[in-house]
Amino acid sequence: MDTRTSVDHPYWILYQKLVNLRDKPNSIQSRAKLVELVRECDLGTLEKWFVTFLFYCRSVSNQSLERRFFLRLRERYAYSALSPAILDIVARHSPLVELGAGNGYLSSLLQKMGADLVPLDAYPVEEGNNWFFNTRFGLPRKGTQSWTRVHKGGAEELAQYKDRALLLCWPARSRMAVDALDNFSGCTTILIADKTCCGNPAFYRKLTNDWQLGLSLDTGSWSGCHKEVLEVYTRVNYRT
Repeated sequence: MDTRTSVDHPYWILYQKLVNLRDKPNSIQSRAKLVELVRECDLGTLEKWFVTFLFYCRSVSNQSLERRFFLRLRERYAYSALSPAILDIVARHSPLVELGAGNGYLSSLLQKMGADLVPLDAYPVEEGNNWFFNTRFGLPRKGTQSWTRVHKGGAEELAQYKDRALLLCWPARSRMAVDALDNFSGCTTILIADKTCCGNPAFYRKLTNDWQLGLSLDTGSWSGCHKEVLEVYTRVNYRT
């Protein structure tokens, strides 16, 4: 499948602006660009002050500067700001099912690239019970809209999608990811994660014991504050 279709990806554009600022010396021009980026990212008043302070002190707090934007943008878009090249690698494994799709931003990009993808989440944001996306003051809120239709469903629903590749992007440190592997009977699993804060030990043990790693890449996403990888696994002794 040819997935080299250019799609509107505002998250990537904002992240690239931040990377360019992060790597340039403090100057009148870079400060003006920071002010504009803060406006585009819709940071709150307190966040604006804190980001400006970190920018002036970034010789010792470059990581903290990037993290402030990450905490804001991850809820509006996704926890991973994937480049078009990484998106293309994922899309080439279509058909896909994404568990923990959140507000559907990543799923919507892949669908626009032509991937056949079913997004699932136990708590679609429209219901107002999602603690990870579109929150207010850290609390779930109603009245929000997903980037694409996200079907309500947890790990148990994966049993009906054995003919698709399983996509897990930043799975929570709960049992969600290991339950996904317990219920999924397909042959391919794609993981996008910072392993220090995604999934639990049981999940990684199961990957080691039952799956073979075929591809591992650093995504470069939020590289100032995270080490994120894309890994593609094939089930050991898979039988159709």
